[in-house]
This record gives sequence, C-alpha cells and structure tokens, in this order.
Amino acid sequence: MANRPTGVDEAIKFIWNQPDTVLQVSEKQRLSAVLAKEADVVARKYFLSPLPEQWVGTLKELLAPTGTSLMDEVFINQEADPYVVEADGTLDVATLQLQPATVVINGKKGLVDVQTSKTKRTLAELQEKVLRDATAGSMANPLHISGASLADAAGSVLVDAHGSIRNLLKPLDSWPSPEDFLQYLVRPDGRKIPVSQRAFAKAQYSEILVVDNTVCLAAPNAFIKVDPDVGGEEKTTTMMARCIPTVMQEIIQELAVPPTSEYHLDLSYSGNKTEDRSQNPSGVLQKLDRPDMLIMVNGATSFVGQDKGQGNDRQAVTELEGYVKGGLDSLHYGSIKYLPCYAAAGSRVMLGLFNNIGKVTWMQHTFDMSRAMHRALFVFAVVNLLRWFMLMAKGLPEMRFRIHLLETWRRSSHVTITFQPGGRVRKQIRQFEIWAQQHSPGSSLEFLQKVYQVAQASQCLAHALEAPACVGRAQQYQVTLEAYGPPGNPMTMQEVQGYCQDCCAGAEALHAASVVMRDFRSPNVLTRNGAEGKYVTVDLEFAGPNKHPWTLDWLQGWDDHTLNQEGQYDSFSDMYQIGKLIEGLPFWRSNVRPPALMSFVNGLKSKRLSASEALQHIWITGHR
Repeated sequence: MANRPTGVDEAIKFIWNQPDTVLQVSEKQRLSAVLAKEADVVARKYFLSPLPEQWVGTLKELLAPTGTSLMDEVFINQEADPYVVEADGTLDVATLQLQPATVVINGKKGLVDVQTSKTKRTLAELQEKVLRDATAGSMANPLHISGASLADAAGSVLVDAHGSIRNLLKPLDSWPSPEDFLQYLVRPDGRKIPVSQRAFAKAQYSEILVVDNTVCLAAPNAFIKVDPDVGGEEKTTTMMARCIPTVMQEIIQELAVPPTSEYHLDLSYSGNKTEDRSQNPSGVLQKLDRPDMLIMVNGATSFVGQDKGQGNDRQAVTELEGYVKGGLDSLHYGSIKYLPCYAAAGSRVMLGLFNNIGKVTWMQHTFDMSRAMHRALFVFAVVNLLRWFMLMAKGLPEMRFRIHLLETWRRSSHVTITFQPGGRVRKQIRQFEIWAQQHSPGSSLEFLQKVYQVAQASQCLAHALEAPACVGRAQQYQVTLEAYGPPGNPMTMQEVQGYCQDCCAGAEALHAASVVMRDFRSPNVLTRNGAEGKYVTVDLEFAGPNKHPWTLDWLQGWDDHTLNQEGQYDSFSDMYQIGKLIEGLPFWRSNVRPPALMSFVNGLKSKRLSASEALQHIWITGHR
C-alpha cells in the first residue's frame, strides 16, 4: 500500500509522482497551487480513503468549478516591485492571470483594457483621477487587485514549452548602452520565464504560482534554492552558484541545441576553490587573489562576481571594483565594450557592468534573494544575460588560444598566474626562497630584478609593468607583466625565420648581461600583440647566472647535451635548447626544410653559434 501523505509537501510529491495518464501536467500544477496554500491538517483530509486509487479522484474535486472563482487580493507595491509598470507608466496585469474584464483595483472596475490586460490610464492618472490617492501603489499603501482567474491558467499559460524557450532566448540584435542594458536585465517585456515542463516538475511547489502573495509566476524559484540563514561568505558563494551558473546550465540543457546553432553557448564556471577547506589540509583558509565567481562563455571570461557575508555590501562592491579596474583589452575582447558583474553580501545582490577602462556602472535596484519575488526577477535577469552572451559570443575575436580573464592558473604547488584586466598578468611564487633552491639555482629576488631590467630594453623578452618584489608576511614573490598572445605556431618560412630571430635576440640581450634563460620551450615563446611573426620569450623566473653549476633534476626539455662538460648551464646551453625548440615546431615536421634553416639549427645544436652569431646567420639575414 502506498504511504499516506501526512502534510502539504508529501501531498504535492504524491501528485507529481502520478503518471501523466492519470493526472495531466496542467492538473498537477493547479492541484499543487491549491494545496500549497493549505495547512498540513487540511491536506491530510484528501487522503482519508483506505484505497490509494481513490485519492486521485478526491483530489480532482479541488479542480471542479464552484461558480465565479475570484482570486484573493494581490498587493502590488510600486516601490518594492517596480517591474509591473510598463515604460509608458501603465500597469500590466497579464502576469496575474486574471480575466481583464473582472479586474478590480482598489475597489474600482473597468480600469483594465480587455485586449491588452493593461490599465487604460497611466498609474499617475489612476492615482490622481480615479483612485484620488497620490500614495496608492506605494510601500505603505499598495494597490489591491483581484478578479476571476483565467481558465486553465496554470496549465497552459504559466509554463513555457520547449519551443517557446528558444524564442524567448533569441539573441539581442545590437549592443545596448550600459544604462539601457541594466534596465533591460530585469524587464520581462511581457515574456514568461522560460522553464520547461520537466524543470517545472522539479520545482518547489509552495512558491510556484503565488510569489510573496504578490504576483503569479512560473517556477523561477525552482532553480534558486536560498538558505534561510544566508550569513557567511561561503554561504553567499553557494547561493550565487545556484543563482547564476546553475540556472544558465539548466536553461541551456533544456535547449539541447547543436554547436552550430545560434543558441549554442559553451558555458563554464570557475569558483574560488581555495574557499574549500578540503583544498587546504592545514585548515587555514587562503583565498586566491581573484573574484569568487567567473563564468566563461566560449572560452572568454564573461561574468565576474564577488561574495561577502551578510551586511558587507560595501566591501563586496569595493573588492569587485578593485578586481576589474584595468578594464578589457582589445586583444581578447575586440570591440566588446563591457561585461556584466555582481557584488553579493548574504542574500543581497547588486548587478552591474564594467567597461573597457574598468569603470563599473551599478543597477539602482538591489535584489534581496530571501524574497521569492526578487528571486523571480533575478531569473529574468539571468535569462536576459544569456541573450546578451549570445550576442557577445559573436563579437569575440577569433583566437587559437584564449586566456580566462581574472582566472588564476596554478602552474605548480608554488606558482600561480592570474590574467588581470587591462592586459596585465600577475605571477606569484609562494615560499620563493625555497622554490628557487629547488627549481632555479643561483636565482634570487635581486637577480630577477636585474633580469627584468635587462628584459625591459628588448622587445623580444617579457616586460614587467611592476618590478619583481616579495610581498606580505610570507614574502611571496610577485611580478606584474604585460599580457601577450598565445604560444607561437609559425607555419610559413617567413614566420619561422621571425620566430628564430626573436628567440635569438632575446637570448642575446640576456647573455650580454651574463644571464641565461634556461627554459626555452614552446609554451614560453608567445605571439606579441596577437600578431604571428612577432614573438616574445616569457617565464624568466628560471633564468640564472651564466655557467652556474646545476645539481638538481633537469628542467623539462633538457637532455644529455644541454649542460656543458663541467655540468654547468651556459649561454651555449640556451642556443642548444633554441635549436631543439625549432625542431619541435609543426613546421619542421610537415614541410621541406631549406638548407639555410638546416645549417642554422645544426649550428645551434652543435653549440658553434652564439646568440650574436646566430643573428648573423644566412637563415636570418637572408630573410630580412
């Protein structure tokens, strides 16, 4: 025998467990809405029969018409819930699912147009000429609206079918201004929230149809689960992960479109993982110096957020503004002029946009996610963000390799790299002295400061925007660098020649200062300003003094011929590694190699050519 439901939640669960052949989806929705308003003791009376098969019949009696069914009064508060007012100031009651001819506003009939479901006059005119109450619709004096419910409203109107979602998510046609976009984000434009029947069936039914006793909406809160005790920073982060990436992934999953469709978005989410104590066995919480939420669209950071505990609104805003102050670089974002962002403190969330110079424009409205109505409006914002993402994805420059703005890339247990706004890269090495002893003999902070001074004079070496320094109590090494393009992949004769020339020119600058690079590998030779044919060598932290004894394990890419006979890494070791680097290029494996190039590489690998001599080789001079 089936378990007898003992309360509202179990009754609703029973309803949705019934096959659609027994209870249609529309019937399940309407029954859920009715039961959600009842107490547990009332719900139990529908399951008194000893035969479970009779319970459905008893429940269906709730759907039988009982004359004119007037909806309970709905309280519309213009200050707290301003989104029911259209741009022209008229009140749109369509979302209330009432028959327009029956609508009564503060005891007055005939105020709503039967064709449009909008008030025949603006709210200001209603206040002045009809209601004769200038405060009607204010927080202290909300509008009282009632009327007859539309037939089958819950089944056919409130929930969007699969096909409707695609229509609602049609990409934007053009770039709105930041101010217009912020207003647009939470403007439903008469559209229903896109949620499929399947997602609707998973909703928390007590909040599906009547939200805050104010407006009838379809399942927005099905996606957003808010801990009633949203207080600490970690709880804020958990809430926002449910509010944004989870909602987006649910909707994209419902679309199930192929990668070639205009509706396809490759979404990924990155949280600040060090907030998870499991990542730090010592129990000491060490946050990475990056925002708490990053959402990537087609490989590009497209949404940035910062989370704080309840009451720390100002701190969340200040930290977010600090992270994005550099703006967007044209190399990775082309003509895109702004990205969306948020600052959250407990249950309070502010949405904003930061532009290509790092200025943040904030929405005037603050969402209180503890309120169901605001969660509903937030889903509208997320849906509209998805439409904007579709437009943005079309504007991203074509790139073979794209960095994730503000993402922290952990290269090893000690080394992290963060790609910052404004074309900057911050490299940090924890416990630098220990790292240098274990990975880069002969190096020190003072030595690397010298290395970057030398590099500043060469266009073929990484430039530091902020000189290397050891910061904080832990004396963590930190250097801020120019951002460059993806690793070089020269495919033509001219590109290979430029690649060889720029590698040797970088080595020449270092060797003149008695410095060796020690890590010439393809991931460390990047394109400059995204242009093939211009290359720059980065990752200079492995650099060391010329002919310094090497007693550690070899670095990646070394072999028996890298060190000299005394076991030292010298300037000719660099040239040997450049020769190996060229031999590893796809060009080398897939093309006929000209004799000049073969002679050039043989000279490097036999350690007969210094950097200066290599730059005078016919392979270089013959292609100038």
